[in-house]
Amino acid sequence: QNSLLPSRRVSRLAACGPAPLAVQLARPARAAMPFAPISLDEMNKEVLAWDIYQMLAGGPLYDVKKVPVRFTSIDQYLDIFEPLLLEECRAQILRSMGESEPAPHHLKLLSIEQNEPFRLMRFQPPPPPEGGKPHFFETDIVLVSYEPLDMDAAAKRGDGEDEDEPSTGGDFHALGLVASGGGSEHLSIKLHLPSQRTARMPQAQFKRLSMLHRVMVPSSGHWYVQKLGNMVTINREFQALYSMRDLPLCEALLAPGPSRLPASATLKPSEALLRAIETRFDKSQLQAIRLSLTGRGVTLIQGPPGTGKTKTILGILSVLLATRDARARQEEGAAAPPPSAIAPLSPDDPHTRPPPPSVASLLAAASPWLRSSSYAGIDAPGGRRA
Repeated sequence: QNSLLPSRRVSRLAACGPAPLAVQLARPARAAMPFAPISLDEMNKEVLAWDIYQMLAGGPLYDVKKVPVRFTSIDQYLDIFEPLLLEECRAQILRSMGESEPAPHHLKLLSIEQNEPFRLMRFQPPPPPEGGKPHFFETDIVLVSYEPLDMDAAAKRGDGEDEDEPSTGGDFHALGLVASGGGSEHLSIKLHLPSQRTARMPQAQFKRLSMLHRVMVPSSGHWYVQKLGNMVTINREFQALYSMRDLPLCEALLAPGPSRLPASATLKPSEALLRAIETRFDKSQLQAIRLSLTGRGVTLIQGPPGTGKTKTILGILSVLLATRDARARQEEGAAAPPPSAIAPLSPDDPHTRPPPPSVASLLAAASPWLRSSSYAGIDAPGGRRA
């Protein structure tokens, strides 16, 4: 297997470069915590070793594979999606650089603390901006360099020049993660500067990082710190990727196929409910709702902003709740509650006060059993009629 984190307790790193490195990761006992927190250290070491000039050259850093429809194991799943996630991280950093282009800050290096496997660099913070908003936030990814970023050198690298050189810009540069920034007495940045080369680290990367390990000391003076982007989204995606093994739906996601449930498990909402749903959703949304009723694996609701994903999910929940309640009444033979058992809405009682029109419209669209003239005659939970 070729993943950053282990399948049980050991795994191997997959990236560009020589043979992967075995990595140990201790995780809390599953009985005590079903979803053990996933450490970001291995991904951080991977990303912080990247060469900014190699990133700007435009070529991929990893060999990505075609995503199959089905996976034979969770390890295959991780081996395929991990390089894709790392390439997405690189693309996000470059996109953020192109959109914002923040100016570098020339900051004095105050102190260094060894915090294995990283080094915590404390810089004199930049002067606060006029608006009061800090320049740096926790999880920002930054470039720390002795000289400003040389975009001309990056362009030459992208054109095929100096390909054999490990880097440019004085070789004194590395990516870092902001550990504490806004409002602090100092700006703390975490760097990965290994003193020994690992089996999978390219020689050029190690040469650059080990050189920084020797020369980046408090007496070295001022360094340029330039914000490149933020890692919070990638961190979440990385933790979600490696939480896959603990998901109850893991098997269905790896190998989607016909449901193992009996035919009777397929949900069959009433015709009145289906007619009401059809008036509220477009063709693709209706298809997603119908697929969710078949009991076949997992229905993925995917689309750009504004396409109605949340509305579709509310429609699915509407059908599931109405159908579940109807089946429960049928199986248990429960009678409908008397009208007196249904508490009327009162504008004076804050607990039963009707929602504002915007919320009521959304609820009515998602829940046909709510009081609405658009859904008259539709069965509601508890045997009521809307």
